[in-house]
Amino acid sequence: MIAGSGLLKLLSSAGLYGIANLVGALTPLIVLPVLSRSLSAGDLGRFALYQSALALALPGISMGVHGAVSRQYLNRDTIDFARYVSSLLAISLAAGTGTLVVLWMIGLFAPGVLGGNGVVFQYAVVSAIGLSLLQVFLAIVQMRQKHLLYAAIQCLVTGLLIAASMGAVAVRPDWQSVLRANMAAYGAIGLVVAGILFTQKLAAWRISKEYAVHALRFGAPLVPHLLAASVITMLDRFFIAHFHGVEAVAAYAVAYQVAVALNLACSSFGNAWAPWLMHQLHVRSAGTGARITRYLLVYFAGVVALGGVLWAVSPWIIALVGGDRYSAAYHWMPWLIAGFVFNGVSRALGVIPFYHGRTLALALATVGGAGTSVGLNVVLVPSLGAAGAAVAQCLGFLVTAVLTARLAVSLESLPWVAVIKSTFTRP
Repeated sequence: MIAGSGLLKLLSSAGLYGIANLVGALTPLIVLPVLSRSLSAGDLGRFALYQSALALALPGISMGVHGAVSRQYLNRDTIDFARYVSSLLAISLAAGTGTLVVLWMIGLFAPGVLGGNGVVFQYAVVSAIGLSLLQVFLAIVQMRQKHLLYAAIQCLVTGLLIAASMGAVAVRPDWQSVLRANMAAYGAIGLVVAGILFTQKLAAWRISKEYAVHALRFGAPLVPHLLAASVITMLDRFFIAHFHGVEAVAAYAVAYQVAVALNLACSSFGNAWAPWLMHQLHVRSAGTGARITRYLLVYFAGVVALGGVLWAVSPWIIALVGGDRYSAAYHWMPWLIAGFVFNGVSRALGVIPFYHGRTLALALATVGGAGTSVGLNVVLVPSLGAAGAAVAQCLGFLVTAVLTARLAVSLESLPWVAVIKSTFTRP
């Protein structure tokens, strides 16, 4: 049988991550209606700017060090793991503090550069520091395969952020109140996480230059990897708006929000898959390669099947979400769904170079896909509009998947042909 108890356990773990991811995805639907009715357009715009600044600041503040924690957790018996974690925390704190100093100096000597939004960016950086500490803690929880605890923490954090925004609006409905509440929530999360790490002896009161350098070499290439992935998924809207107006962006956004459900499912599986696969590669046994290959084949088939189902029901979902005026969005769904299928393949196979420490090569694969997507947007969007953007994203993800697959195959020789033959050949 392809699917044994191990695969079922892996899928059940993915389900827990799916619940946590779904709760996080629903947060804007809960908070935005309240904020849009309580804040002025300008205040709501600053809140949106804060969210974007937080998303952009996080990779630079964390420097991808939570990825280094995941990998070094497997070597915790041969290194001073607590000191390693402390070194990573010091990196995030130093990066965050340095960024705040730069913002303060810009605000002091060249305030016009920040367009009067320096305080918004400062709030975002402080929030990113707290969030980066949470990422380190969640990486440890994930590698311990405490899936229920991981999901519970994610849901609690989401609930705290919702409560912070709602409470701030109730007390004082302006952008400063909401941003301060969110910053305070992230700061409290960071302090609680730091307290847990030190009291549980997962962090020490000493740091190591050697460990810090190792973490930066491992994690820093993940920054362009994450940013390039964001380019593939976000830049197309700017091209559509530039060439065809913001009205065309609205229809594309409806199609994208429906298709992104497949990406949410792949992300949930990836959260469970990454620690499982790294443990398998670290321990290894006679049947490890065949087991990994079988699980990958089941996952690939499942993603394709789920994409087909999503495509089949998308007309009804689009009508429910956007109404009849966005019915044309259905025509872009095959490209968007296919793109997320390729992205799901990249996520699963990308764990292999990640385990082997080939994060720079992994980043180059993603950058290659991002470059393809940007180039095709330039060529296709002026004449094809949103359809061209959907094609560009799909082919960008395809290039990333091909490059990632080549890298993974060069690092691990998996018995693809043998497993496929054994699956369809009766004894």
